[in-house]
Amino acid sequence: MRLLLLVMLTTAACATAPQRMSFADAMRSAEATAQPRPALRSDPRFEGELRAFIDGAQAARRSATAGAPMPVDRAQAWAALLGQVEAFLARPVSRTSPLDLARARVVVESELEFDAQTYGDIAPETVAAAQGAVRRLTGRLNELMAMQQRPKVTPRAFSWPVAPVLVTSPFGDRVHPISGDWRVHRGVDVAAEVGQPVRAAFTGTVLFSGWGGAHGKTVHVWHDSHWTTRYSHLSAWQVQPGATVLKGQIIGYAGSTGASTGPHLHFELLHEGEAVDPELELPAPPSPGALPMAAR
Repeated sequence: MRLLLLVMLTTAACATAPQRMSFADAMRSAEATAQPRPALRSDPRFEGELRAFIDGAQAARRSATAGAPMPVDRAQAWAALLGQVEAFLARPVSRTSPLDLARARVVVESELEFDAQTYGDIAPETVAAAQGAVRRLTGRLNELMAMQQRPKVTPRAFSWPVAPVLVTSPFGDRVHPISGDWRVHRGVDVAAEVGQPVRAAFTGTVLFSGWGGAHGKTVHVWHDSHWTTRYSHLSAWQVQPGATVLKGQIIGYAGSTGASTGPHLHFELLHEGEAVDPELELPAPPSPGALPMAAR
């Protein structure tokens, strides 16, 4: 079962341990200095349900014995959360916010990933139900996007978040530089100096900005129902959850926070929650010229 989970739920190679601050805590930290947000029809009750689940999951992981099976109460908590997601999806399309749908998808994906890092066994029905919820959330997002008749988003129109571009660790299988384990690197590491501006690869909505555990200070941007980007190990974030950002806008500054051995940017491109290789999807970057200090 452990092998099955590792195949189904690969983790970012820069992340070496389950997160030590919950998604909800990080969101509250970011919101402490939040700027006014655009009017979005987000449901505070549903957001609260997501936050409560993450708080409980984080507390359980802190006290868990590494490699032990997921406790029964956590499986029950998963069932309750997925029931809340299904109840949200049962609402009329006009009463579901794209921001809520995208946030819920990120929470289900991320928390299942973190639990797979912690527990030696997770019930197959829990994994299957979570993955089914992700598919249904994606379907509803696609439905809403079709109704709004938004232009199609393609990574060929994206830009790289830092310049110049020197990929120091590519996407795919590698020996993790900290743990020594053989893992799938879910993004690319790009050389950057501490404090170097990090820009949004494309226009979108900020789903999350704050502390992301082993990812350090992180910004996650939703571009449409298919594409999101994540920017990790920042020294600081510049945008708040719910804010609209434009392509090329500064969203944070490079650093070495979280599980990192040196200054760099960990950049992820996700298609419906699945990590894909940015070097295959984005336009080829220009010649790097004078390079900043490479990440180790």
